[in-house]
Amino acid sequence: MSENNDLASLLQESIRASNRTTHAVRAFVRFLFIQLSFVTAAFLTWQVALAFPDEENCTPMGCAPSVFWNYLIGALLILGVWLSSRAGWSELEKSEVPTRAFYLGKSRE
Repeated sequence: MSENNDLASLLQESIRASNRTTHAVRAFVRFLFIQLSFVTAAFLTWQVALAFPDEENCTPMGCAPSVFWNYLIGALLILGVWLSSRAGWSELEKSEVPTRAFYLGKSRE
């Protein structure tokens, strides 16, 4: 009977470990997806900005976009870093990683 209890506890610990791994992978994927979305939005905004250059800010190399577009692109990138980090940490907290290491159902201290 004791052997069945040990197997059941090992099975439960295996399921919890699988759930922790799932949350860790989701955290990484959410972080990357949000980052990619905001970088893509910033790139598209930059392309729009290049289509409407500041005529007073021209050099022999070409005309630069107005300052508004630069601030908007910077805000998009910063917002993307902040939101993706927040989403990633939120998902990692759901993984509930134990603070102590467990070996075959017994804690190691």
